[in-house]
Amino acid sequence: LTVRSTTGLPISELNIIDLTGRVILNKGAIQDTESQINLSDLSQGSYFVIIGGPGYSTSIPFIKR
Repeated sequence: LTVRSTTGLPISELNIIDLTGRVILNKGAIQDTESQINLSDLSQGSYFVIIGGPGYSTSIPFIKR
């Protein structure tokens, strides 16, 4: 999975959480506008990727098949 900042602001932290709210992956100290995440070890199901940076945070749902 490739995550890109559409605002040009750097991504500081990226989390993947499952539907129960459990953090599956925490990737911090990125400080870039793009980040790669390997999802091969992730079980099938529904998740959210939470992206945070200076002054912003957003969540995007996705399904791993």
